[in-house]
Amino acid sequence: MATRWQVYLASLGTPVRSDHDGTEYLETLNLIYDTEVLDSDYTDKDEYIIYNPVLTREANQAGSFECDIPPTNSGYDKFDTFMLNVSGLLKTYISIYRDGEPIWQGRITEINIDFDKNKHIYAEGDMALYNDFQVKVNWADYVEYQDEEGIYIYYISQFFRDMAQVPLGLPYGSEGKMISPSDDFPEIALSTVETNLNDVVYMSRWDALTDSLLNGMLKNYENRAFLYITRTRTSGSSNIFKRWLNLLVLNNDGTVMYGNAPLTSQTIEYGKNLLDLSISYNANEIYSVIHAYGYTTKGWWIFKSTNEIDAMNYDLDLLAQYGWIEKVISIDGESTTVEKLNDLIRNKLYELKNESKVNVEITIKAIDLVYAGENTDHLDFMKRTHIASEPHGIDDIYLCTKTVEYLDDPSRNEYTFGRNSNSLSSSQAVSRRKTDKSYDISTVTKSYVTNS
Repeated sequence: MATRWQVYLASLGTPVRSDHDGTEYLETLNLIYDTEVLDSDYTDKDEYIIYNPVLTREANQAGSFECDIPPTNSGYDKFDTFMLNVSGLLKTYISIYRDGEPIWQGRITEINIDFDKNKHIYAEGDMALYNDFQVKVNWADYVEYQDEEGIYIYYISQFFRDMAQVPLGLPYGSEGKMISPSDDFPEIALSTVETNLNDVVYMSRWDALTDSLLNGMLKNYENRAFLYITRTRTSGSSNIFKRWLNLLVLNNDGTVMYGNAPLTSQTIEYGKNLLDLSISYNANEIYSVIHAYGYTTKGWWIFKSTNEIDAMNYDLDLLAQYGWIEKVISIDGESTTVEKLNDLIRNKLYELKNESKVNVEITIKAIDLVYAGENTDHLDFMKRTHIASEPHGIDDIYLCTKTVEYLDDPSRNEYTFGRNSNSLSSSQAVSRRKTDKSYDISTVTKSYVTNS
């Protein structure tokens, strides 16, 4: 059976609270595109035609939807009506359904009209809403410093829950949901992230989730920690939904450590449904040598003196694999010892040795066998898929972290898969900067947990 795509122009009503289980919101829908109608004998098909509909979904990003609305479309005039009624572009939404289930929603940020009066619309995914809300972060609530061991313990589950929620009473309210085999994220000790427990900082919830969580607390899981939005329909209702923010973290071997990433029943195979493939290897943060700096103090009162100290060490295996690549770290704000610096270096080298920083990304054009009538489980965003191509030396399971779907022509669809690899040498690693039309909502990259 053919896959049915439906695109709606939507307005969101006032949310309601239900059994302490998330924010529900009412969705008023106006159908502007329906592939089932276009494949039928319906005489007024022009009412449900849009051109070049492209949906982009990407982990840790808002994603986007673009299309052209011709004057014959049933929703053509409603765009103006909706914008007037709800006071602006940013409250006008696009909702996309696949086979009757909601899979994406985003707010319209751009409308451009060409000479033929076609309206080109651009909508950003609803994860961008986290840019709209500020939050006060008191780091003493989320971090514990164990002085005798020289490490920080982060309460990651609580931080994620707090940052994922936004205030109720708003038409685009959202609430965090933890999808996990366990109740809490495994306790993580980090000795190299600098945090002042007295810090109270203000930031957007998006900066808190990306800079402080993904690039701070979970920095050791870089390229293996993902945020993404899902929507669920309220039981017994056709137009009341809940929106969830999900956290997924993979082990170094690509298996799921935390969260939910189902395995598709399809296999992408060379000579069967694999149409095109490109592979990139990225090695941005590989080090084999660490030089640590600190200071020590002696004496008391006016007789007190401060002296700089340092220590350096390397790992022979990392040297052999990558060569001499030095990283400098420091302990600021407190007196330390050479012994503690050496302990810090040994711990960091151990992390580097066991946490490969070479990332493999595979972009594939493949036939989704659902469209060919041979399967009932789509290749899909944030699902794991077995990819097998003997000529390219690939036979493994990868997570789909990005999809670019052409609703009117699935043969053009692209799927991006990626996970870390331990088996690559530096000669195989190349840096590659990607640009695309997906909306990047991370405005700043920070090295530490705080935004100081």
